[in-house]
Amino acid sequence: VAGANRRWRCQFRCRGSRRESAVAQLSTLGCLIMPVRIAISLLTAFAVTLSFVLMLIAWIVPPFYCSLYRIKSLGEFRDFVPYTTLFAADHSWLIALLLGASWLVSVLIIRRFPDRTIHCLTVGLCVQALVAWLAMFCFFSNEFLGPISMHHDPAFDFGTFIAFGFGVFPITFLLIIAPMIFTFLPSKISRT
Repeated sequence: VAGANRRWRCQFRCRGSRRESAVAQLSTLGCLIMPVRIAISLLTAFAVTLSFVLMLIAWIVPPFYCSLYRIKSLGEFRDFVPYTTLFAADHSWLIALLLGASWLVSVLIIRRFPDRTIHCLTVGLCVQALVAWLAMFCFFSNEFLGPISMHHDPAFDFGTFIAFGFGVFPITFLLIIAPMIFTFLPSKISRT
């Protein structure tokens, strides 16, 4: 309590005299700074968790589709589902590799530009989320196909894509892209 009347020794200016209670002016805070260690830890935890969850989903997808559509063997499953679903289920290691690559690039950029840690962290997390979104799109691509005909294979149906799960894929895509857009906007526009 003896030091309560002293001026604050921080990076922002205080309003009031020495004997009055000093109130920090938020306008003098400037840009927020995050320690590089915390940003790298957050990126690492996000990449490892997403890799584990997506590899688990890739392991579950074939039995799930077999029970959902009453498919008796994995050979029938391979004939039934589109190539994107097969690719994602068979090559889930590639999804984990893409997440690892995006993690590595994000960490290198954060170490190179420590004064822009929050921006780099935002973009890094959004890129990892975009990789996960693409993987989930591949896993569920069977649900976005139009009607089957004798004359042509089923094709991607945009209306079904929009309506699937009450629009979960378009909404999450916008929620992933929006922070990256706001990160790259000029500072005067993004701070208003």
